[in-house]
Amino acid sequence: MPSYFDPISVGQITLADYASCLAVKTFLHMSKVKFSLQLRTNAEHMSPTGTVPFIQAGPLILSDFLPIVNFVNSKVSW
Repeated sequence: MPSYFDPISVGQITLADYASCLAVKTFLHMSKVKFSLQLRTNAEHMSPTGTVPFIQAGPLILSDFLPIVNFVNSKVSW
């Protein structure tokens, strides 16, 4: 089961980052992918590209909407 990393919204998060996080979470729910939600204050610093959201599936870490969508679509079942 992949882990989904999201910044804690209490701090400052840009509108673009919030929209991207919401889009990825919505896509994962619509795709019926079971994932664990990990809220972190330093999520953008944990991401390989410095952007949120990102997912970790085993040793693979993917960030940004399109790479996550392509990865999920390439998997037959979780």
